[in-house]
Order: sequence, then C-alpha cells, then structure tokens
Amino acid sequence: DQLGKGDSVGVQKGTTGKVWAEENLQPKGVQIRTYTAAPDAFRDLQAGRVDAVINDEPASAVIVTDFPPTKVVQAIDTNEKYALAFAKDTPNLLAAVNQALLDIMNDGTYEKIYAKYFPGASVPEEFQPST
Repeated sequence: DQLGKGDSVGVQKGTTGKVWAEENLQPKGVQIRTYTAAPDAFRDLQAGRVDAVINDEPASAVIVTDFPPTKVVQAIDTNEKYALAFAKDTPNLLAAVNQALLDIMNDGTYEKIYAKYFPGASVPEEFQPST
C-alpha cells in the first residue's frame, strides 16, 4: 500500500508475484523490474536499486537472512496453489502419495520439514494436522 509513482519493485520472471505487481502496482506508476532469480532482486533491494521485492513468502523468509537488514513486512494473497500430477493409469500411486502426505501431516513430520526449509514461516492451514 505504500508504493506509488516513482517507486520500483523487483519480481521474479514467470511468477504470480509478477502478475500481481503488473495488475496492482504498475497502474499506480510503480516501475516493475524483472529478475531471473529471486536472490538477484533481494540483492538489488539491499543495494537500494529497488524499493521492494515481491516473492513467495516462505522462500523470502529464508532469502532475507542472506541480505540483512532486509525483512519480510507484508504478505500478498495471490491465491496461488501447487499440485502434483499423475498419469491416469497410476491410481495406486496416487492413493499411496495421498496417504503418505496425510501421514506426515498428522504425525508432525511435515511441520518439522517445513520449519527446516522455511524458518519462521507458519505451515499453511491446509497442511495442518487433521482433527
């Protein structure tokens, strides 16, 4: 909400963050700078070449540790979802993967893995243990 005309934001090529910035910030006069890799955008943020970076929140929580004093200050909901695809003729594989995911969500393994790779970020609600 604080970015406006004359400000610049770094985004990674091919991401929903880039689309969001183009739809929501560019009309306000914010310059969009596109990067191949997110750490390059954070490097420019640290150097003062951009005013902000829009990137996936869990990844950003890790990346900012390499670029002090940058920090994650706001989350933007882009309704982004991820999926696994399986061939139609592999229903047993699909069932096994679904069960394995349920098992690790319910026994706390998923939360431990998530904390290892995304320190400080909360496990999304849809991946919390079922009650």
